[in-house]
Amino acid sequence: MDSIRVFAVCFSSLFWACINVPGIEVVPETPDAGPSNPAVTLSLSRAITNGDVDVRVSVAELVPESVELLVDGVPAATLPWPSYELRWSTRELDEGQHVFTARVLQGDRVFVSEANALIVDRTAPRLVTQNPRSGDQEVSVHAPIQAVFSEAVEPTTVTAESVRLLVNQMDVAAEVRLSAEGTTVTLAPAAQLPVDSEVSVIIAPSVTDIAGNELDITALGWEWSIPRYLPYGRAISSDAADGAAVSTFSLVQDDRGRPVVAFVDGRTPSDHGVYVMRWSGAAWEPLGGVLGAIAEESVFKDCSLLIAPGNEIFVAWSRETVDGASSIHIQRWNGSSWSLLGSPVTTVNPDARFVSFGFAVNSQGERYLTVLAQVAGPSMVVYGFRWGADRWEELGHSFSLNGSLVYSGFGAMFDSLGRLVVFWVTRSGERGATYAHVKRWTGTHWEGMYPLNDIGVGEPPVVPVLDGADRLLLASSGQSVGEGRRPSVVRYDPFLGSELLGFYQEGLYPGETDATVEVLDFDPEGRLVALLSEPEIAGGPVNHYVRRWDESSWLPMGAPLLPRPGATPVGPAQFFMTGPEQWVLARIEESAGTPSRRHLYVYRPNN
Repeated sequence: MDSIRVFAVCFSSLFWACINVPGIEVVPETPDAGPSNPAVTLSLSRAITNGDVDVRVSVAELVPESVELLVDGVPAATLPWPSYELRWSTRELDEGQHVFTARVLQGDRVFVSEANALIVDRTAPRLVTQNPRSGDQEVSVHAPIQAVFSEAVEPTTVTAESVRLLVNQMDVAAEVRLSAEGTTVTLAPAAQLPVDSEVSVIIAPSVTDIAGNELDITALGWEWSIPRYLPYGRAISSDAADGAAVSTFSLVQDDRGRPVVAFVDGRTPSDHGVYVMRWSGAAWEPLGGVLGAIAEESVFKDCSLLIAPGNEIFVAWSRETVDGASSIHIQRWNGSSWSLLGSPVTTVNPDARFVSFGFAVNSQGERYLTVLAQVAGPSMVVYGFRWGADRWEELGHSFSLNGSLVYSGFGAMFDSLGRLVVFWVTRSGERGATYAHVKRWTGTHWEGMYPLNDIGVGEPPVVPVLDGADRLLLASSGQSVGEGRRPSVVRYDPFLGSELLGFYQEGLYPGETDATVEVLDFDPEGRLVALLSEPEIAGGPVNHYVRRWDESSWLPMGAPLLPRPGATPVGPAQFFMTGPEQWVLARIEESAGTPSRRHLYVYRPNN
């Protein structure tokens, strides 16, 4: 029997010798290779490598004649006795996964270890995504700072020393975290990053992958800017073309806190009209198409956007055709299209024309339209209308005004009971006295809201607002000694009279610059705030900034919004408060050297 076994082994050896390639022994896949045996154990120092690997074989209760290392089934080395250990180079292997086993020969017996996998990786890891992206100029202070690598990196190489956060070239403290899968590094600053700063991240080449390959930093540049204000998307116009010429606009906030804008734009009669857009969270989306565009030339005097209770969206605009005919149009958004709210309001007198209008909806959902019109004489007339079941109904009788005066600031608002209040300002000539006028609709007639129907105020513009106690607050400007104009705010109580809220507000910049209040509003906590505009130098482009009244002084809120490079703000801005230190601001800006190119921009503080 033994002689038969010897003959079989010899015959098998002769057969394999016939097909051997020099330097490579092909291991037959026959039962003679022997089953795996728990007494033979192969261990590798690494599961993934870009170079050498330590190999060790244990042979418990066996006295082998030889111990061989097999790589992908091919003998690669003989392990030395008695340690059966060696350091083996993967230089000759291709990248990828390879199977390592150990084969132990003992007489005519063969034992094979369980297979071990080794991945050979010589490719350097690289950054595949960065947030914020390198080169971004408008990054929020709350933006997450993350880098995603092409493969898992070695956790011990990711430290605060190998991954550094810098602000204006100075190191700042930040926690460095590596995700569980090892591919994402997140930096969490110890303190909120400052605005008006340049931020960068430096990743050292000592960061390696699991195989030990150093990070490929040949094309790594990671820096971004944190401005003091963030724009909502891109410039807004009818088509975002260079020829855009936004002339007037209106800004509101919907019930989800999203800004909505209406504006007049368009170069030709077919596209010259009113556009309405809403911020989706990522971009400006149009609500329907252009409104009011007609084939003939016309002038859009103004537009007004309004969000009514129930999140109803209304837009109103006044238009005057080349023959002098005036009309006011109001449309309602039904969620998918615009529909006209009654017939357009036109002048009864063919010689009259609309100068200004106010459109408002109170908390009860009642819709009002007020109109200032100029008629022959000269004379000025104020009309009031309320939306009935299906048409606009006039409130009582219109009242006439002195047509020789200069009128401005015409608008509508509501008192604490939801009653309509009409406001306007008159001035007798360029340097004449300026007065504010307030009328309230009682339900049956118009009445003066204060004992004095005419309230003397400073220089226009005069900006009104009513607080919850029906006190009228008026902002206007006056001349400071040796300086430019400075605004003041006066509060009028129907019973206690007037109160100056502080003295003239100090300008933000020294010298003869004019500071002007453009909007009065209240923050969510009911505190009075003012939006001001002022150029850094007399005659220069204006900056906008916000101050809050604390019942003793005007406090600054944040830094001023400066003009964008190559652009100049045009006309008054609009804004509304969204939080104690947060607001949304919109203004028209014209491109330098091309004043006919005007876009609308909407901003918020980066805080």
